[in-house]
Amino acid sequence: LIVVTGAASGIGRETAIFFADKGYKVALFDIDMSQINDVNKPNFFKRTLDVRNRDDFVKAVDEAEEHFGLPVDAFFNIAGIMPLGEFATQDPVDWDRLVDTNVKGALNGIYATYPRMLKQKRGHIFNMSSMAGRKIFDNHGVYVATKHAVHAISDQLRKEAGGFGICVSTI
Repeated sequence: LIVVTGAASGIGRETAIFFADKGYKVALFDIDMSQINDVNKPNFFKRTLDVRNRDDFVKAVDEAEEHFGLPVDAFFNIAGIMPLGEFATQDPVDWDRLVDTNVKGALNGIYATYPRMLKQKRGHIFNMSSMAGRKIFDNHGVYVATKHAVHAISDQLRKEAGGFGICVSTI
């Protein structure tokens, strides 16, 4: 079972379709599923999910595991947003959305999947970052900070998880 957030569009959509076409069971989570409603595969489980809601995230993974009768084997933590701006002019509401989605959303996904992987002593977590996670860009203010955080979270989780048969990759 592969869990993909941000699964309705972009890289998340293509990731979900790729694995479904290879025969994997795929749980697709996104805040707006309308962009993937046209793609129906028998090995898809679709659920609307706001990654900022930790309890809903856990419930969504529970539902996917129950639906397929399988534990989570891989988690693609792709959901994210990218409102751009400079610190002096960007609306702090955007800062909250960026941190809550890109950082807390990633942490919520780890919370919902990593303990399950620990129990089975296997799994792979893929955290989506950006070039902005390693260098700075004009007009990227808080976005850069959130993607640096994703790298740090991944590095720390990789250190913790490695001895338990769980891989952590940063894309």
